[in-house]
Amino acid sequence: MAVLLWSLPGASFASPEQAQAPLGEPVAVPVAVGQESSAGPIALQPDAGSAAQASAAPETPPYRSLIEETWLGATTHGLGTRGARAGEQALALGVDNLDVAARALLLPEDGGNELGNAMLAARLAPDLPVARIALARALWTEGEYLSASREAVEGLLAIPRNLEASFWLAGSLLTMLAVVLAAASLFFIVILGFSTFARAAHDLGDLLSRDLTDFARAALLGSFLLLPLVLGEGLAGLALACFALACLYGGSRHRMALLLAAALLIIGLFPLARMAGTTLHAMESDPLAAAALAVVVGEDTESQVALLEAAESQEFLAEHVLAVRARRAGRLEEARVRYEMLLEARPRDPVVLNNYANLRFAAGDGDAAVDLYEKSASIATSAILMFNLSQAYARLFRIEEFEHTLKLAQAIDAEVVADLSRFGDSNLVADLPFPREEIRSRLLASASGEELSRLARDIVAPGLLGASWIHALGAFAALAIIAVVMAGRFDQASRCSQCGRRICARCDGIFWNSETCDGCHHLFNQPESTDPSMRMARLSELRRREERSAKIANAVSLLIPGAAGLLARRPDLSFVGVMLFTAGVTMFVWRGGVVPDPLVVGGAGTLFFVIVGSAALGAYGLVVLAGILIRRNS
Repeated sequence: MAVLLWSLPGASFASPEQAQAPLGEPVAVPVAVGQESSAGPIALQPDAGSAAQASAAPETPPYRSLIEETWLGATTHGLGTRGARAGEQALALGVDNLDVAARALLLPEDGGNELGNAMLAARLAPDLPVARIALARALWTEGEYLSASREAVEGLLAIPRNLEASFWLAGSLLTMLAVVLAAASLFFIVILGFSTFARAAHDLGDLLSRDLTDFARAALLGSFLLLPLVLGEGLAGLALACFALACLYGGSRHRMALLLAAALLIIGLFPLARMAGTTLHAMESDPLAAAALAVVVGEDTESQVALLEAAESQEFLAEHVLAVRARRAGRLEEARVRYEMLLEARPRDPVVLNNYANLRFAAGDGDAAVDLYEKSASIATSAILMFNLSQAYARLFRIEEFEHTLKLAQAIDAEVVADLSRFGDSNLVADLPFPREEIRSRLLASASGEELSRLARDIVAPGLLGASWIHALGAFAALAIIAVVMAGRFDQASRCSQCGRRICARCDGIFWNSETCDGCHHLFNQPESTDPSMRMARLSELRRREERSAKIANAVSLLIPGAAGLLARRPDLSFVGVMLFTAGVTMFVWRGGVVPDPLVVGGAGTLFFVIVGSAALGAYGLVVLAGILIRRNS
């Protein structure tokens, strides 16, 4: 874990020894750019002492941000004090999470205060799932089970709020869902097709010769079913043949379930697999957007900054994050120039308006700041924005407006206003966090999931069926239509529900119906036509067969997914059972995600998949029980 964190872009730890220092001692940890000091108002001007030291000792790299300076520049203070000051600095500079610092605090230590570090990490990065789960684990170790459970839930809820974690989870879920749809649909279609194999083999043999043995009939039908597989259509070809067979011999319920399974198979192989690939590869799809995200979270490298600077004249995103970077680093004149250029490009961007207003406020231009805050407030609603406006009104001694605006801010989010007000600083205004939705949408727009979709089709449908969803849909639809048309045009073999004897009009000449053979019909409906002693012996034999069949059916229902529904003559229940079983198994097999964790999710991902997988397997158990009860009561 320490090696992985060490290799993070921008995670320039002072040394491996510092990373492994005891928790009670100061640890040199880089922090995301731009935050506030708990000692008081944000340092709006570069520190002269720091600049002199930098010039006197050029071998020491300058701090990348005011937050990093707050964290690393006060090594004589304890972790709690430095963390509090860094958090305050972050609040003022619009940094909602100090991911780098939080991850560094979670490095394994020798005899350190695991709970204290985890609590500080969760406070510095409340939207970092791995920090929340680390705190939950530490609390559980201390016996605080209720608090640990709450933190574990917070860790799960933090995943959608973290861009990298949300991509990881969404990509893993979509991939798993594509696998579940494809695998479950294939399995269901195949087992439904093979459930009619004996009847179909008998009828097919009669087309050639009634003297064919059962083995020859089975081999003949098997060769037809395997023909698409031999021709290169893969598992989808086998499923297509079984689909035709099941449609031909199944009832209306069977056909509806088969059509649903075929549709979900196509969805899983084509659009869903493509969506999964797009999400999984999103973080690697657009280097510029990835560089922008690195600046936002404080993990930018020199090469990423250079990439942004090369694109700033053409890309609003690049110019925006460079302005944020300059602001967080305390380069206020550079930030002012960049924000003025941003306003020319997007004069109604509420984030740009607010953050530029903060620069005007810090420069002493209260009237300009009020004008900018009011323009931003007319576009967006934010407690931070209204707090800033109230601060500007207070500086201009517009007391009534100050009080009114502060009440509006508290009505929007009292907790945020309390956090900002507790410093008691009349000069404190806070930047709005960088809107990450633009980065998210750009990454998704640039990514392509065709590679994963092609890989899935190469495995399942390497031939014509996998070339296009239109080909697959057309093949399944055509066979369904042909099967429905042909179903009533020949006498189909069946089996007696009482004794299991084959019923065939061609072989028997006459028969009572497709569910009961002629002998069982006479036994149950015309008892006077049979010898009493023979009738009792026959009934006793059927009873023993029924008990034996029930035991076998129960075992098959428990061992084979979907069998319980088929034996209960409920193909819809069978398909649901197969889907739930496949989902549960998939979640447990990939409980760590389908790709490595980018050091942001931690145990939150495993916890999520275990919970969902357990729920799916529990629901599968209920479906199996329902199938057994339906069969017993029928």
